[in-house]
Amino acid sequence: AIFPMFYSMSRYFYLEYGLLAMVALTVYLLLTTDGFRRRGPSLLFGLSLGLALLTKRTSAVFIAGPIMVVVLASGLLPALWQRLKQRPRLYWKRALIAVVIGFVPAALWYWPNQEAVRALILGDALFFLWWALAGLTIYWLLLPAAPWSNALAALFLGASIASSWYLARVEFLQRVAVYGYGVGDPRGRELRLDNVNTYLYYLRKLGNEHLSLFLFAVFVTVLIIALFVYVRRQGSLGAALRRLRPEGWAMLAWVGGGYVVLTLSIYQETRALTPVLPAVALIFGAALLKLPWRRLRWGLLALILLFGAVQFLVLSYEPVNRLLPPRQLDLPGWGRSSTLAQGVYIQLPDEGVTDSGYWIEPDVLERMEDYRQAEGQEVVSAALLVNTSQINAGPFNYLILTQYPHLRVESLIRRFDDTSPYRRLFGHEYVLLKRQNSSANPAQQVVIDAILDGPPQLFQRLFQLEASYSLPDGGTVYLYRQRCRLPADYPIEYITRLAEDLSDRTRQGDAILLTPPQIAAPFVAHYDGPAELYAAPFSEEEMAEIAAPGQRIFLVVGDAQAGPVPGSAQAWLDEHTFRAVHEWSDSLQLLIYGLPAEPAATSPSVVVGAVLGDQVELAGYDLPAQAYGPGDIVPLTLFWQRRAAVDEDYKVFVHLLDGQGGLVAQTDSAPANGARPTSQWAADELVLDRHGLLLPESLPPAGYELLVGMYHPATGERLAVQDAAGQAVGDSLHLGFLRTRGP
Repeated sequence: AIFPMFYSMSRYFYLEYGLLAMVALTVYLLLTTDGFRRRGPSLLFGLSLGLALLTKRTSAVFIAGPIMVVVLASGLLPALWQRLKQRPRLYWKRALIAVVIGFVPAALWYWPNQEAVRALILGDALFFLWWALAGLTIYWLLLPAAPWSNALAALFLGASIASSWYLARVEFLQRVAVYGYGVGDPRGRELRLDNVNTYLYYLRKLGNEHLSLFLFAVFVTVLIIALFVYVRRQGSLGAALRRLRPEGWAMLAWVGGGYVVLTLSIYQETRALTPVLPAVALIFGAALLKLPWRRLRWGLLALILLFGAVQFLVLSYEPVNRLLPPRQLDLPGWGRSSTLAQGVYIQLPDEGVTDSGYWIEPDVLERMEDYRQAEGQEVVSAALLVNTSQINAGPFNYLILTQYPHLRVESLIRRFDDTSPYRRLFGHEYVLLKRQNSSANPAQQVVIDAILDGPPQLFQRLFQLEASYSLPDGGTVYLYRQRCRLPADYPIEYITRLAEDLSDRTRQGDAILLTPPQIAAPFVAHYDGPAELYAAPFSEEEMAEIAAPGQRIFLVVGDAQAGPVPGSAQAWLDEHTFRAVHEWSDSLQLLIYGLPAEPAATSPSVVVGAVLGDQVELAGYDLPAQAYGPGDIVPLTLFWQRRAAVDEDYKVFVHLLDGQGGLVAQTDSAPANGARPTSQWAADELVLDRHGLLLPESLPPAGYELLVGMYHPATGERLAVQDAAGQAVGDSLHLGFLRTRGP
C-alpha cells in the first residue's frame, strides 16, 4: 500500500490498477490449487485466468511464469506423459455429453451476433472454435478429479472465457508484433539488445517511480543480506535453491518473467510493470523476515512504513508537498532521480496538472446528451482537436462506456496522420478544440489556428460556439455545435452518394455551393475532391466573390424535407453565369455553371439574322475566342428577337457534334434558363440567352461543329430554320466550328 505507483494508478483511468488486482488474484488461486490436486480452487483459478486475460493482454506476461512453476513442481508433465504412453481411454459417453452441453454457450454467443461475427477475420469458424473449447472444458470437468484433469479443465476454462475476445479479435497478434516488437512500427522503433539502457529501463523505473529510490535501496540491501544469511544457513547455494518452496519460485517467476518479457520488447511504458508490485512486496516482506536481528527487522519495518506514509502524504496533498518538496538527484550510472518517487504518473491528485478544473469531460458529454434528446437523434458525436494529458479521447470514452451509450468521440489529433482533419470535422455534431496540444502535427495545427484566428466561411456558417472552458494553466478549450441539422429520418445516403460522386467529377478551381445549409455538413464530411465548398445562405456580394473567371460552379440544392432554401443563389447564377447541366441525384438537384475568362457579352459579336419557324430570329451570338479543353464549360450567348407573336413556349438546344455527326455535348433549356419564355417576348426586344456546354473529360482535341435550334417541349418537333438570305437550312443552324485542345 505504500508503493507510490500502486496508489497513483488508482487515480488514473488506466487498466493497470485493475490488472494488478486480477493478476494477484489469479496467482493466489493458482497457488491454492496445491499443484492442481484440489478441483474447486483449480476451477476458480481457471475462471480468474480468463477474466485476467480479458482485463488486458499483458496479464499473460505476469501469469505465465507462475503457471510454469506450478506445473513443473506438481509433476503434471511426467504424469501426462505416462498417460499418453498408456494409450489413454476416451470416455465416449462423457465426450458426447460434453459436445452437446458445449454447443449451448457457443450458440448463445454466436447466434444473436451472426452478422457481426461474419465481419470478423475468422468469421463463422468462430462458432466451431468456441464450441470445441467449451466442449473440451466440459469433458475434462466430467472426468474424475486428478491433478492432470483439474489442470486441463482450469486451463481450458480460462481459454474459453478469454477466447470471446482473443479469437474474435485475432488481429491483436498484428498489434503485438507492431507495438511489442517493432514489426512494421510506424515510429520506426526497434529493439536495441546491444544497448545497456535496454536492460536497465524497467529497473530504473522500478526504483524511481514504482518504489522511490530510498525504498529501492533498502529493498536491494535487505534482499542481499537475507540471501547471504539464508544461503549460509543452508550450507550451500545449491541446498538453498533446493529448499526454496514452489510459492517462492512462483513469486520470482512473477517478477522475473514480467521483467524479461517487457525488457525484450520495444514496449517501454512505466505503468506496464505495475502488476509485479504485489510480488515485489511479498519478496520484500520475506527478505525482512529472514534478517537474523530481531530489533533490526522491526526497526527497518518501522522506518519503511514511516517513510512510505510521509511519501504518500507528500505525493497526495499539496500543502505537505510544499512543506517537504522532493529534491532532484543526479546519480552516476543511474541518471536523474529524486528523494521521493517521481515520474509522469506520480502526480498530486488535485493540484497542478491534475487540477479538477481540467475535468470538463462530464459537462461536454452532458451538453451533447441534452442536444441528442432534444433533436431526437440516435447518436451524437464530437470531433476532438484537443489532446493533453487531462483532456483526450480516453476519459471521454470511459464515461461514454459507463454513462452515455449514445454518444461518440473521435480524436483528430493523430501523430502519424499528416492529412488535414478539416473536412472530417463536419461529420460530427460537436467540435472540441484547444490551441496548444500534445502530438499535434502541422496539418492539424493549421486547422486549429484557422478556426481560432478567424473561422473559414464554411465552418462559421455551419458551427456556433456553445461553450468555452478556462483551464487552470491559462489555456482555453472551445466547444462548437452545428447550427442546423437534418431531420432524424432524412435519408442521409442521398447526400453522401452525391458527395462521393462529385469527388471524382470536380477539379482544382471548382466551387461547390450547398443549399440549404442542413445538407452541407454530411456533404463536406464525405466529399474528398479538390473543389472549394461553400454553405448557404449567399448574399449577392458573396456570390460575386465566389464566382471567378474561368471557374466551374456546382450548385447542390436539397429537397424540401432537408429544409427551406435560403437566398437566391440559383437566380444569381442564372443571371450572371452559363448553366451547363441540370440533373437529379435522388431527391437533390445538381446544377453546373461556368464563367468565361472575360466578362459576358451584352450584345452579339457575330450577327446571324436566321429565322426559326417564321416567328423567332436569332439576331446573333457571342462565343469567346479561346482554346477549350476537356471538362471546360463553353460559354455561348444567344441573342433572340421576336419576328411575330409567339403562342408557344419553345426550348433551345445547343449541340456539339464530332466529325462523324456524333453528339459529344449538349444543353437543352427554355431561354434564359426558363426566365424568359418565348410566349412573353415583347416586339423589338433583344432577349439575352446564355448556355454553357460542358465538354466531356475524355474529349480528344479536334474541331467540332456547333449547332443551335428550337423545339416544342411537348412533341419534340423542331422549328424550321432559314438563314439570313431566306434559304431553308433544315431544323438547326450551323454556328461554326469549335476547336478544342488536349488536357
